[in-house]
Amino acid sequence: MSTETLPPVESAFTTLDLLLYRRFGREVPGLVEKTLDRNPGLADHGPYLPIGTQVTVEIPEPATVRPVRLLRLTD
Repeated sequence: MSTETLPPVESAFTTLDLLLYRRFGREVPGLVEKTLDRNPGLADHGPYLPIGTQVTVEIPEPATVRPVRLLRLTD
């Protein structure tokens, strides 16, 4: 897996899961936990990341889209 260092936190009341959602545009199961493991001491800041905090994240696999069978009322 490759990693990426996100730009520093720029606004107050930013949580880690919000930061990750803004970056990847989706929820990724287990990504918050992996990010906390990769950044020792990050959890010590509490629920809100201080302005200027830089976070290194593991880049998740691209989302896969499963085809959905459409149901028609005329079938």
